[in-house]
Amino acid sequence: MVRRIVPGGPDEHALSVPFDIWGALLVGAGLACLLVTVGEGGRWGWTSPWTVGFSVGAAILLASWELLDLRTDHPLINLRALHDTDVLLANGTAAGLGAALTLDRLPARRCPSR
Repeated sequence: MVRRIVPGGPDEHALSVPFDIWGALLVGAGLACLLVTVGEGGRWGWTSPWTVGFSVGAAILLASWELLDLRTDHPLINLRALHDTDVLLANGTAAGLGAALTLDRLPARRCPSR
């Protein structure tokens, strides 16, 4: 099925730009540290050295990625597009709806009866 639908070979009309390997590594490592912080913070304790270390690591890696992204001619994710209010509104709306749908699926905690 895929062989019939998807054309073979490279796309001659697509732009040929270098892949931003450093941007990919920084954003990947930064998001991994952030996910470890959120996922394990409750078990480790929110003020434990591991949680704080992963939080600081995530902040440093993601800030470094942002600085690199703004100075790269062909970034992995173009943060300059967020200066457009329509793009910012669309991305904010999508993130808000995603968060709302995720929170809707979490089990509700019941308060103990007195």
